[in-house]
Parts: sequence; structure tokens; C-alpha cells
Amino acid sequence: MNDPDSIDELLKDFPDLAQPKEIADLLRVKLNTVNQWIRDGRLSSINAGRRVNRIMKPKLREFLLHADEIPDTDSESDAGADTEAGVSDDVDVKEKHAD
Repeated sequence: MNDPDSIDELLKDFPDLAQPKEIADLLRVKLNTVNQWIRDGRLSSINAGRRVNRIMKPKLREFLLHADEIPDTDSESDAGADTEAGVSDDVDVKEKHAD
């Protein structure tokens, strides 16, 4: 569970009803990532018409509180984590073929 006080501080000036783009900007993720969270049911939203979603601040807070408990299934995130750790896919492939 993430720190509730830190999340409250992050969201203190955030709108009560937010667009996915606003959440993407706040969390520094791609809009597609936020939309995927909504489609997967990880982030609860209000459907206000075709292609119009709004996220209530309490639902976003709840999502952020437990975001570290949700398994990451995004392959982009996995690749980025490996690269940041100094491991690249190219190295793994070369090592496998060297045997």
C-alpha cells in the first residue's frame, strides 16, 4: 500500500472529476496507459458518452493507494525496467545463441 498522506498531497489541487489525459499528465504516463487501466477495470471511471470517460478523485485515490499491489502486465514497462537495470534484450539473445 502506498502512503495515503503523499497521495492526498499529490491530489489536493486535482479536479474532482478528471479526464484520462489529466491523470496521464499527473502520473507521467502515456494516455494509452490510463485508458488501458480503465478498460482492464483497474481504474474505475464514469462513462459520459461514446469515448468520454471521467474519473472521480476518490476512485483515483483508491487506485493510487493500491497501485503497487497490481501486477504489471505491460510489456513496455517490463522492457523499460530491464533497460534501466542495465539488461538489454539483445544481450539475452546473444547469450542464448552462444551455447
